[in-house]
Amino acid sequence: MHVEPLGIYSLRFRTHADVPAGSSVALSNNGANSSRGLRLLQDQGLIRLRSSGDGTFATVNDIADNPKRLKFVEVAPPQLPRTLDDVALSVINGNYALKAGLTPAKDALGLVRAEGNP
Repeated sequence: MHVEPLGIYSLRFRTHADVPAGSSVALSNNGANSSRGLRLLQDQGLIRLRSSGDGTFATVNDIADNPKRLKFVEVAPPQLPRTLDDVALSVINGNYALKAGLTPAKDALGLVRAEGNP
């Protein structure tokens, strides 16, 4: 089975540090992909999830620390690339990023690591 990596994309910012406090982040409204996106945001240091459980089924309600006070907008996965004009960051499934003309290795500010990823 081949799975494209989930990535964090932005048209406005080149690094996470550039994202201002209170910015909006588009995230999948699909439970599994939303959890993957939240774990990626945590891995990139943007949020911290509660330590209870393994984080497999994390939701925005499981965010324990959000230093930039990011606001989350849940969107159907195929529509995530279209959010790039309206949000600071969008967590996009690799297959939809590719269909939108994005190159994950070049355009993503952060990608899911293959190692240890179920």
